[in-house]
Amino acid sequence: MDISTAIKNLRGPGRTQETFARDVGVARQQVVLWEAGKSEPSIVNLQRLVGLGLSPKFLLGTLEATDLARNEHANNKAKAGAGVAA
Repeated sequence: MDISTAIKNLRGPGRTQETFARDVGVARQQVVLWEAGKSEPSIVNLQRLVGLGLSPKFLLGTLEATDLARNEHANNKAKAGAGVAA
């Protein structure tokens, strides 16, 4: 998986590029370029993406497929839990 696919997966289907860009602190067009593979995030923006859930192991190239599946499962579980009222 490359960084553009990882960013698309991190954004997910339920969040617009505009909202995601606001969460990262960049313009929507920057997210468009990242997802299209025409640009890559700066170190500062990579740190912000890690803060939003991008795996540091992925960035280091050491993320195993099982880690990725585990991370996706945890993210989906967290998202589902966020919609439940306490």
